[in-house]
Amino acid sequence: QISVITTVEKEHSEILGDNLSDILDEKLGIVKEGIPTIVGFQSEEGMSLAKEKLCDKDFVTYVEEEDTPLLGSVNVAKIKNGKTAYLALKTMLKEVDENLFVRIFDEFKLLGRFDIRYIDGKTVVFDMAHTENSIENLIDGLKRLYKGKKFVFLVSILKGKEISAILRLIGKSAEKVVLTSSHIERGYTGKELSEFIDGEVIENTEEAYQKILRELKRDQVMVVTGSHFLLSKIMPR
Repeated sequence: QISVITTVEKEHSEILGDNLSDILDEKLGIVKEGIPTIVGFQSEEGMSLAKEKLCDKDFVTYVEEEDTPLLGSVNVAKIKNGKTAYLALKTMLKEVDENLFVRIFDEFKLLGRFDIRYIDGKTVVFDMAHTENSIENLIDGLKRLYKGKKFVFLVSILKGKEISAILRLIGKSAEKVVLTSSHIERGYTGKELSEFIDGEVIENTEEAYQKILRELKRDQVMVVTGSHFLLSKIMPR
């Protein structure tokens, strides 16, 4: 048995709590006495809280403090999760073939995570990032891979997310932002999102997607993000 705590962020606040400490308390419910526990990459506040809450546990390993294989990818989230997975495997199996792990890591692809598609000769990146940290990782990867390119974002966000932080990050990196709604009950409308960021509002997701794709220039990359509901509606299968 093993317990793994991945990055803890402020999300699902209506269920888990409205601050990082309360949310972490809920996540730490999987930690059992004597069962090896891996704590993945955290924000500075998250790591500080985790160490404080787990200070009396001698069966906890922090990924950031351990030696792991050198993993190559523009997808920062993939690297962090890969290192966490490696340590989890090593803890369970005692020995892991690093070369085999790196080869599998290089070939691994998760649908809707930094998912690059070439549509009608244009580049579209689909990423279901929906938290401040995951959006930050997405933007970091975009800037690494597409140096000199401009980004046009199509964004939809569900309620209960750190909406202002997410849109602030997007606003700093986007040449243009189009705001839409991908879920009538659980999501913000494009108009509601426009209260936090300057952007064009097109509530119909398919219409918004097709308009951006049609107008996308050679020096631009389209980025579809903010909600898995958005991706499920427009991402090619």
